[in-house]
Amino acid sequence: MRNIKSKFFVVMFAMVCIGLFLTTGCRTKPINNVSNVAFFDAPAKVSLQKTTNKILAVGKRRQIAMKVVKPGEIEAVLISKNRISKATVTIKYDTERFSIFYKNSVELMYDPVQQTINHNYNNWIRRLEANLTNIYVD
Repeated sequence: MRNIKSKFFVVMFAMVCIGLFLTTGCRTKPINNVSNVAFFDAPAKVSLQKTTNKILAVGKRRQIAMKVVKPGEIEAVLISKNRISKATVTIKYDTERFSIFYKNSVELMYDPVQQTINHNYNNWIRRLEANLTNIYVD
């Protein structure tokens, strides 16, 4: 009888763990695009090239692959630590402000109808936004 009870509790514990994983491990959230955020402490007469270089330096420091598409626009590829999922974003900017827009992703449960994505994407964007906001702070 005792053996049956212990097996029952093991099975129930496993089911609860699986349920928790399914409800919390795969959360999706609305996509967080960032629009017209001002650079903190940007110099009055800074060139677009210097701003580009500062943004690229953030990418290098955070190990985010970035390439200049055209003046005022950079494409950045954010790759997860496990190298399975990735997201590509477009960063549009001038000498005073920037925006970050979702472009595409792999293995992040993107839903184009609901405009939702794995919650980790928004965490990446929040950190990138914070880093870009402070590119002129020494």
